[in-house]
Amino acid sequence: MLRLANGTQASALPSPPAAVGTPGFASPGDAAAGIQASVWDAYTFNRMQEELMAFLTAAGIAPDPANNAQVLAAIRALYPQRIVVYGASGPLGVPAGIRRLKIRGWGAGGGGGGTSGAGSVGAGGGSGGYFEGYVDVTPGQIIQVTVGAGGTRGSNAGGGGGTGGTTSFGSYASATGGFGGYGAGPNSIAPIAGTAGGIYVSPGVSVFGDQGQGGGTGFQTGSGGLVSGGGGNAHSYASAGVSNSNSSTPQPGNDGMHPGVGGGGGISGGNGGIGGAGRVIVEW
Repeated sequence: MLRLANGTQASALPSPPAAVGTPGFASPGDAAAGIQASVWDAYTFNRMQEELMAFLTAAGIAPDPANNAQVLAAIRALYPQRIVVYGASGPLGVPAGIRRLKIRGWGAGGGGGGTSGAGSVGAGGGSGGYFEGYVDVTPGQIIQVTVGAGGTRGSNAGGGGGTGGTTSFGSYASATGGFGGYGAGPNSIAPIAGTAGGIYVSPGVSVFGDQGQGGGTGFQTGSGGLVSGGGGNAHSYASAGVSNSNSSTPQPGNDGMHPGVGGGGGISGGNGGIGGAGRVIVEW
């Protein structure tokens, strides 16, 4: 791709003339009927040339007259074409020609509270925070992606759930994990659920953040059954508590099966659930 450079070019972009008639389409004309074919003028050429050059400029690609695929390369660099999902921590090497990435990340969910003895209800862990947006990068740049581990389950001795780990995309953005839900002793309902994780966004980065949601505390039904606290719902994902029809059968809390979801609380001597691990999704 290269602007006109055959010795007939102007040094500055000429101003186009006023439109004549209603804008329309090129016509081959009709010699027999005396209708002139449409004129492909310099102003029309310039408009098309500058539309194409705008792609190269936005992608940071220097025009090369020997390369006829530069507009395609610019479009690939500017718009997402590949998705990489990080379920575990690791580095990202920015590919050649890529200058902008779309990122999404979930902090890990907190673990659910455990219970000890009949009639006990554990609280759910809070969900992790969330970030989403676009970041400017440099080809060849190495970015460390950190994926938070889910909060540990509360023990069946009434232990509280663990806090979820922080997920981050280099220094661009991070989301902390949700806090663990409280455990409960015999014949008691945990009074405090895990609170949601917070978020952090580097200054100047166009990234949206969502704090997520706290876990539930659980309750006793009118018929004497128990429902444990559900894990907090993470961005785009939901969770729920478990229930018992009577108050003496131990039952573990649900694990957080989706990114950032909190683990559910246990019932009557059951462990709490493990918080959902974090996740990072990168697109280009």
